[in-house]
Amino acid sequence: MTTVNARRAVLVANFDCERTWGGGAPLPARVARRLAPLAPLMRALVPADVSWRLAGMGAPVEAEADEALLAWGALGDAPEQELDDGVTRASFPLAVSTPNAMPTSDEALWALLLAATPHRAAAIAGSDRREVASLHDALGIAFGPMHHVDTMGELQAVLATSAAPFVLKPSLTAAGRDRVVVAQSSDFRTFDIARGLLRDHGRAIVEPWVTRTRDVGQAGLLTSRGELHAFAPHEIVTSSDGTFIGARVHADDAWLPAPWRAQLAAAFVAAAQTLAHVGYRGPFGIDAFAYQTAAGEVFRPLCEINPRLTFGWLAQAWARRLGSPGLLTLRRPSPAQGPTALALTTPVAASSPAAWFVPAPAA
Repeated sequence: MTTVNARRAVLVANFDCERTWGGGAPLPARVARRLAPLAPLMRALVPADVSWRLAGMGAPVEAEADEALLAWGALGDAPEQELDDGVTRASFPLAVSTPNAMPTSDEALWALLLAATPHRAAAIAGSDRREVASLHDALGIAFGPMHHVDTMGELQAVLATSAAPFVLKPSLTAAGRDRVVVAQSSDFRTFDIARGLLRDHGRAIVEPWVTRTRDVGQAGLLTSRGELHAFAPHEIVTSSDGTFIGARVHADDAWLPAPWRAQLAAAFVAAAQTLAHVGYRGPFGIDAFAYQTAAGEVFRPLCEINPRLTFGWLAQAWARRLGSPGLLTLRRPSPAQGPTALALTTPVAASSPAAWFVPAPAA
């Protein structure tokens, strides 16, 4: 276990972890370039007096004896998980029904992260979208139907049940780039993409494609003692076509309707219970969204469990570090945002992306 007082760190930007877990192909070069600005953003998780260096995607990761290792996603397995209390076991109970707030100091947050190093096998088990489907039933979330498919024949059988479009997503990744919307009327190119997705990832889940009106996330951390810590919910910002733009940290929870906050809180604890059951400890996040129906707007409080660091985690860390709520984004700020936007990374070329934090306007 890494000592919690380490003053040197290796930040591992293994953003392809879910593809690795699922046995998928390496990330396309254009996607890797798009994700590159995230790597130095991880420094917001490290206290100011801790020196750090980056390890790239796919490269061997080695840390010296006095270096802490902090990875985006779990790196390796252990035959048995050695937990904080000296006991080894595959799972552990959740010790609380209400999460603790995240510690307010950088040092305390750093200690939590280093004391809760996740293992790959547990992360894989917790990432499986079948767990989300099970929690839908347990929480009474009316969304579906959700189907699991392994072949194009099974996908086509699902499409035959409805004329409405479905979204096909791999079982072990939440990335929007690894999904395709299919329907009976889909063209050959769409089916070719779906075929490639099944080839690269194997098992996938099919669920209805809906018109989202708002995307929400919550980030937290689970320790092997069953202690649960949580940030406040954050807003996931997307474009009109669903492209990810960034994560916005608000000054309070008033932006989220009270009934939705309660549903999200219940889903967050349920997700933590699931992760504890499979033996996962470490940082994680959940995703949720509201969508439009003929009867009005409906909230789905759980659509993904992400047992790893998330963009929401980074947004919360930067908001704390900079002392302001705001938007963490990979999209260049608008002229109106420009005067207050802070460039957090520098693009290596004029066409390459960077990252900014746009503080919320003063109240």
